[in-house]
Amino acid sequence: MILYDTNVLIDILKGKAECRDRDVCLCGMVCAELLHGAVSEKDRNRLMQFIRQFPILPFSEKDWIETGSRMYTLRIRGISVPTNDVIIYQTCASQKVALRTRDQHFPLINELFGEITIYGI
Repeated sequence: MILYDTNVLIDILKGKAECRDRDVCLCGMVCAELLHGAVSEKDRNRLMQFIRQFPILPFSEKDWIETGSRMYTLRIRGISVPTNDVIIYQTCASQKVALRTRDQHFPLINELFGEITIYGI
């Protein structure tokens, strides 16, 4: 399986990219980011329909603790990344799935922890 980051999904929705993988999944943070970008109720409904095409990976209590630990480690090393990216990274690490993204924060996180495979668009 490969988790698609929000930026990849937006590109797909806008017709700027294609879904290149068979076993695509999402996580709760990606779903929340997509829905946050809705500009109307009609758009939100369209995004909900799009999201329902994919399995959504779970995020456990242990994942929240690990996310906080990763954020601490990143901070003391002077690496600043958004919390939502650390949550997405933790989802990939705990579920042992790759990530497709064009976000440059993920290579920074992975340079430190090295737990996931990252693909570009």
